[in-house]
Parts: sequence; structure tokens; C-alpha cells
Amino acid sequence: MSSRVLQLGSLSKVVGVACGRKRCGLGYSNERSELARKSGNKCETGTNESEGMSSDQGSGQDSLVADACIVLNRPLPKGALDILECSKLILACDGGANHLMQAGVKKVDALIGDMDSVSDEAKEFFTSGGVSTLTATPSCNLVDLSDDQDTTDFEKAVTYFLNLQTSPKVPTTTSATTSTIDCVAMYETRPTIVVLGALQGRLDHVLQQLNICYRFVDKARLVLVSDDSFAEVLPPVPISLKIDATQEGPTCGLVPFNQAVKGSTTGLVWNLEPTEKLKLEWGGLISTSNSVQEGSSVVTFNMQAPVLWTIERKE
Repeated sequence: MSSRVLQLGSLSKVVGVACGRKRCGLGYSNERSELARKSGNKCETGTNESEGMSSDQGSGQDSLVADACIVLNRPLPKGALDILECSKLILACDGGANHLMQAGVKKVDALIGDMDSVSDEAKEFFTSGGVSTLTATPSCNLVDLSDDQDTTDFEKAVTYFLNLQTSPKVPTTTSATTSTIDCVAMYETRPTIVVLGALQGRLDHVLQQLNICYRFVDKARLVLVSDDSFAEVLPPVPISLKIDATQEGPTCGLVPFNQAVKGSTTGLVWNLEPTEKLKLEWGGLISTSNSVQEGSSVVTFNMQAPVLWTIERKE
């Protein structure tokens, strides 16, 4: 049996919190589209333009560029501008455009939603000026989905981005004969989407954000970012997740969704073992206030179903 493992870069590096890059757009200059054209939508570094970069977020490398950054209608978390500047595309969810404008951001690639919370000023600001790396036109792409009241703006933005992809790389279902190595290979091709403004505000909104991450786990690596935490839904394959102790941890948690989940972990103070009694489930054990072992740079997971991984951000 193959021991193939899904290698994931640390959340802090994937979102670009600690990438230490120069400003490469967002309205501070008019070079974002030209830079994207020349370097394949990669941010500029202080030395080597391609250093530490990868267009494949599932390659196992500590990629410092997300394929997209979705901005929700909540205050931007700390480090937001650095995160935005290390993302290939910036998608504003409805009122998220208000927060981007207030933060001094001048360019987004698309404004998406039912348009019930974006201000007229922000809509005009982004659709009448700047240059979009997505459309290569003098304005962002306005995607008015006000006729759709069955999905949230967050889901609309995720779906919009996935529809931009040339072809789906991960099937929505796998057969009983699908091997572990095949599953890992499929998850390696997922794009990475960083979500700013998540995990805050109304509880029903937060629960829906987690639900969307769960539903789309086969199609994208969705990384939620707040002032206090990074979070993502881990797929049910063997995983090796890097930890950047300078930016995240040690406090962490592992939470199930709609079923009891057995599995094993390493690198935590309180690790899971695949025993009959030790399983994660609502109404039973939920691994909160766990901790990454001191000196550990990698945590491994081998879970039978998707689980939510959350780890604290450092100041």
C-alpha cells in the first residue's frame, strides 16, 4: 500500500503573512497588471522574483502566493495588505469592497454578490478606476448576482473563482476503488483561496463559512483568516502540515462536522489514536485548546472524514 502523503505548507506562509515582499500593486502603483503579465501573476520579491513561489499550491512547497483572496464584509484582519499583495486575484464579496476602499486598496479583480451591502461609493470607486489582472480592462469585473438569494456572497465568490478554472481537477466523488495515492494526487491540484474577514461577526455567518469550506474541500484549499486564527478543512487523506512557529500556534484545535471521526495525529501535545473510544464527534470529544508540541515543525493527520483544523495567530 502506498504511503503517499498530502504535503501542505504552513497556513501563515500560504496566506503570505510572513512573505516579506515589496508592494506589488493594490493601487500603490500602476504596475500590478504589467507585473502579473511578466511574472505569471506572481508577486515581486526583494531579490529573486520567483524565489519561494509556486503556481501549484498543492505542490508540497511552502508557496507564498494564494490563487485568490476573497474579502468578506467584515473588518480586515491584521496583515491584510500583505496577504492581498501575495494573492494572484482579489475578489471582493459585496460589502467587502467597502473595507478594501477604507484600507486604501484601489484595485480589485472582481466585485461579486447580491449588491445589498456594497456602498455606491465603493462600487463606483472600483468599477471606474484601476486595472484588473483578471480582465485586463480599466475596471474590475462587476458580478451582480442579486437574483440568487439561495447562496451567500462567500459561496458566490468561491463558485465564481472555480468557474474561471479551465477544468475541474478534483472530482466531487470518489469510487470505492479509488486508491489513497489517487486521492492525494487529486487534492494536490486544488487551488488555494485565502478568505479575509472570516471567523468574526454573526455566529450564523461563521457557521455558514465553515459549511462552505466543508462542501468545497474537494475543489479548493480554503484558508480562513481572522485576527486570532487561521483555519481550514482538512481532507480525509494522510496529511503532513508544516507549522511556522514564528507566526502561528501553539494553541490549536481539531473539530468534526456531521459524523463521528476516527483517526490519528502526530506533533500535538494530545494526539489522536484510531481506537474505538477515541473519536471526534459532537456531543462527545472535540479537540479544542490542544497544542503543537514544542519544537515541532510538522503536524500529521490521517482522518477518516474531513475535519476543521484551527490554529492561533501570533501577534
